[in-house]
Amino acid sequence: MTWAVFGLVHLAALVWVLRKVRLKQFDTTQTLRGIVLGLFLLFPGVMLFEFLGLSLERSAGVSQSMIALGALLLGASFKPKTTGMAAREFTVAVCFLTEIGAGLGLWMGQSFALSSPFTRLLLVVPPLVLLLGYLGLSVRYLLVGKGKGRGFGYESLVGRRFLLSKSSPALSVVTAISVVGVTLGVWLVVVSLAILSGFEHDLRQKIIGAHAHILIQDSQVKPFDLTNELVDALAQTPGVEATAAYIEGEVAVASRSNFNGGVLMGIDAKTSPKVLKVLAGLSSESLAGLKVLSGDSQPSDDPFAFSKPVQPPGIILGAEMARALSVKLGDDVRVISPMLEVLTPVGPAPKSRGFRVVGIFSSKMYEYDSRFAYVDIEMARTFFELADGQVTGLQVQAATPEMAPDVVANLSPVMKVHSLEARDWRRRNQTLFAALELERVIAFIVLAFIILVASFSIVTTLAMSIIEKRQEIAILKTIGARSTGIMKIFLTQGMVVGGLGTLMGGICGLITVSGLEQLGLWIPDEVYYIDSLPVHLSVADLVVVMVAALLIVWDFAIFPALQGASLEPVEGLREG
Repeated sequence: MTWAVFGLVHLAALVWVLRKVRLKQFDTTQTLRGIVLGLFLLFPGVMLFEFLGLSLERSAGVSQSMIALGALLLGASFKPKTTGMAAREFTVAVCFLTEIGAGLGLWMGQSFALSSPFTRLLLVVPPLVLLLGYLGLSVRYLLVGKGKGRGFGYESLVGRRFLLSKSSPALSVVTAISVVGVTLGVWLVVVSLAILSGFEHDLRQKIIGAHAHILIQDSQVKPFDLTNELVDALAQTPGVEATAAYIEGEVAVASRSNFNGGVLMGIDAKTSPKVLKVLAGLSSESLAGLKVLSGDSQPSDDPFAFSKPVQPPGIILGAEMARALSVKLGDDVRVISPMLEVLTPVGPAPKSRGFRVVGIFSSKMYEYDSRFAYVDIEMARTFFELADGQVTGLQVQAATPEMAPDVVANLSPVMKVHSLEARDWRRRNQTLFAALELERVIAFIVLAFIILVASFSIVTTLAMSIIEKRQEIAILKTIGARSTGIMKIFLTQGMVVGGLGTLMGGICGLITVSGLEQLGLWIPDEVYYIDSLPVHLSVADLVVVMVAALLIVWDFAIFPALQGASLEPVEGLREG
């Protein structure tokens, strides 16, 4: 699927080039030179990435920054004497380099699944390279082209006068439409990314609340002995804030009216709340109720009196599991193990044990609230028939969730000694977060087309301005203005329109996101398991959107500006 998408995109780009280019004017040597330079930048970059021990999953920003710098250098390497032709030659070079990069990833064993970080990188690279490459190409043309102008002197003044001229009402209307179009495009992208980030942030908080930052287990997911040496080694490891042992197993929980499959976890009522936020929200009475309740501990004076029955041990159920079983606090349930058996007068039967509901937790995540139940760790050890001191794993709390990978690295020597494995919360949910990241990337690319469509109105504005100002262009060239100077005039117009629209769109997006955060937007919690629309806008997302919008506007303004710069003075004066 991925190869088919890239093949179609590159085929479309090559068809466009062959339709627009005159083969006699196509500089094959410059194209090959660009491909060689791209390979020269690609292979050392990959080697440096591997040498530093970086990964695409955790260092996506570093890899994209390296590619962005390489794209700028690659675009600037094309000779600017024929910029229109150089843009097509650059497009062909990018198509070939992308295919080579994909083949290199295949050779290095990268996964091409839609949720893999390498596929996300391949989706981001082509538009990123094209945008920044055209930027580098056009900047070189402005700096070393004919005229060699280094700044925007009279060009910016004339460009603003052309843009704000009241002699053409039609041009003013189109300019206003262009500003509004870019504003709406940036506004929509900012709000959409904030909503996607909000869902990801909300899901992340729920996952961290229901699980510890780090889980330590046997590599074969088998019970192991919890020794004092292991406990001391964990306590001395930098970054470890708290630890708690646990025992878990698959069970079925039955009530008088229904039954439900789930996971029974044995926890320590004193240490587990330090690593599990979902338990920290329970009352001390609920946690204390996990212990076995002895019905009558005092001996009776009457030897013939019946002793009070021993109450069953306590169990804490998830909110959705309690709803499915139709139980409340104080009700009794029965936990059944499908893997363990006991002998009865009628033959073997699944092992079961009665429990009393002493607490109900809510993680605000349906998967956990419908499957998890907590009991005392000693009771779980007895129920699952484990030896004294054996546990299924250890839960580790780091200072912050972001520090979990560093703590895992610090735990590596301890894990090797005890033949255990430590995994942080992001690695345990790698597929889920990869899918969310892919969704954000695709959403950004799709929504960026809205800015692309809005940028076409900037092309219309510049084209109309060039048509109306042909005589003025001819006069400027007659008195000594260079082609690069004329190009800067119309580039100033496009950047003023695009910059104003980008700024207004960013401000509107910030206001909208702030309003949604403060006021909230109700959504049906029966469907989404949340009561309001989550939004979370990071500064990085806002900067990326605004920079991408300005790059798109720049690239779209370059080509009309080139047409204006190529106007001959004789034609303009003749028509004037």
